[in-house]
Amino acid sequence: FYTIGDIHGASMIEIAFVACGRLVTNAAFTLALILTVQTLLALAPRSLRWAVLACASIIPVVVISSFYVRQAWSKSLIEVLNDFTVSGRFDITQELEASGLAISPPQATLLMVGLAAACFGVFLLLQRLSHQLRGCQLRTVPSALALGLIWFFTIAEQGLSMATKRTEIWQKEHKLFGVHLGLFSPPPGLEDIPVELIEPQPESLTEELLTAAAARRPANPTEPRSR
Repeated sequence: FYTIGDIHGASMIEIAFVACGRLVTNAAFTLALILTVQTLLALAPRSLRWAVLACASIIPVVVISSFYVRQAWSKSLIEVLNDFTVSGRFDITQELEASGLAISPPQATLLMVGLAAACFGVFLLLQRLSHQLRGCQLRTVPSALALGLIWFFTIAEQGLSMATKRTEIWQKEHKLFGVHLGLFSPPPGLEDIPVELIEPQPESLTEELLTAAAARRPANPTEPRSR
């Protein structure tokens, strides 16, 4: 909902439909993750279930990190990670110096390991609490039906976007948010690119550069240089 404010020029009706669309999209995405984790727990051997829980506990950190990265650099988390390896290798020392963080690589590694361990511990605590509270338990069949119903509302909202949103607002929504579970997308349109005008180079400077280049050029380029 905070990110919806980046869609400039939208009316109240358009903002309301965007908010409803993001609400059902995130609900469907969350239910799909829950069902996926439960399926993996049922299929995985007992000795490897901790790996499934560890990966699931990292998902909220990835979502929050992706949100703040997009707010800070206007890029997705995947694009930022790709920028780290644009030179063909990942140098954590160089990346930490470029980011301005006053921590060493071992400290950064310990911080990431501690964060992952804390997420895993919180996940296990919430899982134990959900087993004790009957209202927090979800059954597979009702959850799958709820996912189908929510996904239907997601598709319906995307279909209504053709009538409830202007084309440019619909395009901004699709560009701003990375996850779209609907079957409809806005038509391709022209991109608004900001243009910065640069003052032309003065003729006097151009003549001065040409004169300096001519002075450095040898009198006869075909004549071989003396040893």
